[in-house]
Amino acid sequence: RAMSGEEDTEAHQGSGGGGDGGDGTNSSIKLLVSNKAVGQVIGKGGAMISQIKEASGAHIKISSTGEFFPGTQERVVLATGSLNAVLTATQLVTAEVAKNQAAAQAELLGAGEIAGDEMVLSVALPGAACGLVIGKGGERINILREQCSCKIHMQSKEKAVPGVEERLVTMTGESSSVQMALEKIILLMSEDGAVHYDNPTTNYAQSSAYPSLAFNPRTVPGNVTAANQGSLLSSMDQMQVQIRLGVPENQVGNLVGKGGSTIKEIIALCGAQVKLSQKGEVVPGTQNRIVTVTGNTLSSSYAHMLILQRVPETVQLP
Repeated sequence: RAMSGEEDTEAHQGSGGGGDGGDGTNSSIKLLVSNKAVGQVIGKGGAMISQIKEASGAHIKISSTGEFFPGTQERVVLATGSLNAVLTATQLVTAEVAKNQAAAQAELLGAGEIAGDEMVLSVALPGAACGLVIGKGGERINILREQCSCKIHMQSKEKAVPGVEERLVTMTGESSSVQMALEKIILLMSEDGAVHYDNPTTNYAQSSAYPSLAFNPRTVPGNVTAANQGSLLSSMDQMQVQIRLGVPENQVGNLVGKGGSTIKEIIALCGAQVKLSQKGEVVPGTQNRIVTVTGNTLSSSYAHMLILQRVPETVQLP
């Protein structure tokens, strides 16, 4: 059943797959995917998403263009069906996302620089599932990190979106490691059997406009009351801005990270686009490469903050 905001025509997702896959259970998972990566997942004329649905037997819904998980610029890919169907679907979707990130990384690094196999993937988990993943005293999440050889970051309750009973888990590592971590998280939810999404759709139209990640403005301008604060933040969230920064050539490695891992993580966490100029393309009269950050007010500001944390010598350009 599709709600307003869920694409069916563009991605040919109306009724697709979702049999029991032989295990008789019912599972679901929400992946956060950039707009460009969604295009690769859908494929020309919906060919790729049709293949994924046919191969997995899962129902797959993708949020509409311009409709993102609150506080990010990531669209939601929801896979539902039997456990086997969801595991297969997420593996296939993640493979397409990895290809897209690799291509974007190659473009970012430029000619002569070798792109790594690292990727970043975020999933939105029901609040009740977060305790399963973390485990007592963080024991389970530490075991997952060790078993899968990847970074796994759980969004804190304080940084979650008010009114949204979901928190983000972000995985960073080689694509095979990220796929393994995702599979183990889905299996944990399935084995528990009691966790489910309060919102089983890709639509968050009624959610709060607060950002869902670490950037939380503590002050707002003017005479802002509780009654109009939400509308102010909503308008801020929709305003598109571009920030140009200069990063010293000898500090570019700190920003990009091994195989592009650091800059990918920044993009995944803030939801803004971050582009680095090619080698030799510098601010006139300096040795500073140009970093262009594009996104809404909140995501762009958050990206700027993260870049400054990694490269304090960064300067803002006119």
